[in-house]
Amino acid sequence: MVGLGWDDLGPKLPWADHRQRRLAVRQSLTQVDAVHLGHQPISHLSGGEMKRALLAYCLVRPRRLLILDEAPAGLDARGESEFYQLLYQLKQDQGWAILQISHDLDMVRRHCDRVLCLNRSIRCQGTPDYALSPENLAAVYGTEFVQYRHRH
Repeated sequence: MVGLGWDDLGPKLPWADHRQRRLAVRQSLTQVDAVHLGHQPISHLSGGEMKRALLAYCLVRPRRLLILDEAPAGLDARGESEFYQLLYQLKQDQGWAILQISHDLDMVRRHCDRVLCLNRSIRCQGTPDYALSPENLAAVYGTEFVQYRHRH
């Protein structure tokens, strides 16, 4: 699966760039600490292992933007923490811009540099402390909004 991130679309010779592809796949699996998963069927991977494999897929060819939609879904608290530590490290090492879409405001507060709140239009934007202020959350969700705070 990770090797699919290397491949261009369209017809190609099956042996073209085979050595480079294999090396790139191994390097990307190494970066996400998932070399041991290299020959595992996708159906045998846990949620955290699948997230690592998907990140390796994104690493196999250089990219500048990573878009995540509810990325930690299905992970337990420890797996989520490890996932975000890995994302932070990859952001630093690769220079990625990461766009996350999430309804988990605690995660947004902990892991995001900038926040853009949408509800049919842009309602607010800025640092997490500013964008997630009670006044701005009321503008986004309505005055009946009550935020549940996770305890870690």
